[in-house]
Amino acid sequence: IPACGPKLAAKSLFVARMGEELQEPLLRLARLLDAPEDAPALAPLYMREVCYRLLKSEHGRHIAHLAMHEGSLQKIGKVVSHINRNFRAPIRIDELADIADMSISGLHQKFKEITSLTPLQFQKQLRLIEAVRSLASADADIAAVLMYGSFIRGEGDRYSDVEFYLFCRKPLNSEAWITRVMPAKMFFRNEFGTEVAVFENGIRGEFHFQPVEEVGVIKTWGGLTTCEYADTMRLVDKEGLLEETMAGISRERPRHGSPENREWLAKSLIN
Repeated sequence: IPACGPKLAAKSLFVARMGEELQEPLLRLARLLDAPEDAPALAPLYMREVCYRLLKSEHGRHIAHLAMHEGSLQKIGKVVSHINRNFRAPIRIDELADIADMSISGLHQKFKEITSLTPLQFQKQLRLIEAVRSLASADADIAAVLMYGSFIRGEGDRYSDVEFYLFCRKPLNSEAWITRVMPAKMFFRNEFGTEVAVFENGIRGEFHFQPVEEVGVIKTWGGLTTCEYADTMRLVDKEGLLEETMAGISRERPRHGSPENREWLAKSLIN
């Protein structure tokens, strides 16, 4: 079982694919629903194996931290849940410290250590994502919005861009639309032609505005990125276009060490 001492860094949010070694005890546990007379004897054994497999997994150390009674991850997890539920309202650091049962300085230190963000930065990123969702949902000229990048994996930090593909029914004034999301301090196009905004709160957003007829561009991402978080990626999907388009795309993670990906990375760096 991996070590999980307090001096070891750990994450509070992580996603992984389930392997057969974990699927098997979970299936055996589920089958006990059809054999309730066997459950009292077998269910504890299967649950013990599930816990063992989780602890032996790639995120076992993080899971062990989460299971520690009143450990730092558990305390910060309460704060993250509170901000997720109440991100539209002003947050008070002293209130968050009370929720975590920590000092204000201790909360700041541990929150940033675990999430790479301050509580205020975390709230601002949630507000940006929700603002894009809300504005696009109300805009009849936008059929779908796809979010991609580190935020869909729960791994966004203060260095991460919030990235969106917006599929439009007619051409839009992109700069005007983006500034309706949130006031921007800077607006430019990067080397790939993507609209980039640096907002007043310091968050950087990348926006791809494309005709809805070009939604098939997502299919060209195979081998370069993953669609394993498809449900999180579909921020707005008014007519099911994204769900239909993404249905045939592999959810396997790309082989970043492949010759094709190495060549793509080298050309990107040169560019």
